[in-house]
Amino acid sequence: MRKNFFQLCVLFLLLCLQTKSFSGGGEGHGGGVDPIFLFRFNAHKLNRFLKNIEKQSWEKVQPESYDFIKTNQLSLQKQLQNLPLETLAKENRASVRTPEEAVEFLMGQLLSSYSLTPHQKGSITQDVCFLMLFEERKDPKFIFLGSPKSHGPLSFDESSSLTPSPEQLSLFEQAKEQLIKTLSAETSGEKPEGVEEDTWNWLLIHRIQMAEDLSKTQFEFLSPWNKRAPETCASTVMEHGATIVFNLEICKRSLITFDEFQKVLVHETTHHLGVEDENVADEIARSALLLNLN
Repeated sequence: MRKNFFQLCVLFLLLCLQTKSFSGGGEGHGGGVDPIFLFRFNAHKLNRFLKNIEKQSWEKVQPESYDFIKTNQLSLQKQLQNLPLETLAKENRASVRTPEEAVEFLMGQLLSSYSLTPHQKGSITQDVCFLMLFEERKDPKFIFLGSPKSHGPLSFDESSSLTPSPEQLSLFEQAKEQLIKTLSAETSGEKPEGVEEDTWNWLLIHRIQMAEDLSKTQFEFLSPWNKRAPETCASTVMEHGATIVFNLEICKRSLITFDEFQKVLVHETTHHLGVEDENVADEIARSALLLNLN
């Protein structure tokens, strides 16, 4: 009898482990960071960094790194623009999962065509990553939630209705405020590489309307034990200015960077404007963050 009971316990534990390994995955606003978005967005950030190298704090790193970047500035930018980002993202999705890893990988691709020692490549890459992240980390909005480098994962009690701390709520409000500015600002209208023509045109036509809708939108935070909690990080209804409801247990796994906070808000806002298809909403969300990076 004890033997049978022990076997049942083992089977139960194995079942729990198997179930856990499939939770919280998948693409879209309810899962982790989309690899194509991760590569595209950080490629744009790296390109902006290379365009504005004189504005960086080079005194904090090796002078040889600055000399190399300055000498090869234009060729590095051209190489970056020619990288097959979608293909690289799909082939390396298992090993590149964070903004730091994406920048390191992209720099590795750029430096592979130069006659540099492994030590030189590593030093230049490390310095570029440091300077890019140094500028971002000076801004309190750039908090890597749930990662060892963060201020700690979001933590909430198990009540059916949640009241986030002022700091936690501030992240959502800052994402909302930043998006309203981004969507309202003048843009060149130049379509970024890898963005579908229809998606970009929709975004340019509706961006002001999206900003107005976001300004009216309220947030509601629910625990996973609430029957109204969405099965993904966030949900809303197809109605202008409708409340966005967040399942914070899922959000704390999928909202890894401040960019992800913005992306989920854009995704839900597209539903307010009549977009039903989740994949289309995802693509618009990715593209919206590229509006003012050209």
